Amino acid sequence: MPQAPPPQPPDPVEAAKAAASVRTTLLLLIAGILVVALPSPWYLSAIGFGLVAVVVGARAVVRAWRAHAGTPLVVLAGMLTLSALLGVAIGTQLIALMPAKSGYERCQQAALTQSAQDACTAQYKKQIANLQLRPTAG
Repeated sequence: MPQAPPPQPPDPVEAAKAAASVRTTLLLLIAGILVVALPSPWYLSAIGFGLVAVVVGARAVVRAWRAHAGTPLVVLAGMLTLSALLGVAIGTQLIALMPAKSGYERCQQAALTQSAQDACTAQYKKQIANLQLRPTAG
């Protein structure tokens, strides 16, 4: 019965590059999370951060795998990449909500009383409910 060849030792230079790519992916994810709190239309830049994180994260997975950097680094890079991909998918929903959110922000800025702010919130909730009840084509 033939024996499996011994595992290749990790390449320290490539493993360090892979770890740096993982750190960059994490920073891009954090940046994407932070910019979601910005006012319209700046919060849409979260989608851009997410797309870049997906690319950098996928490259980190490949680098870590080829460098034989170990399972934890490969799994971490993969999970961050998956998180970025899910973030992009969720972030694209912001595009559908953009008109309602922009109107809500303008209304809140113009509201001088608590009852006016409450009216803005009620109108925003109504617009969101209307988006959810729209029939789909097909």
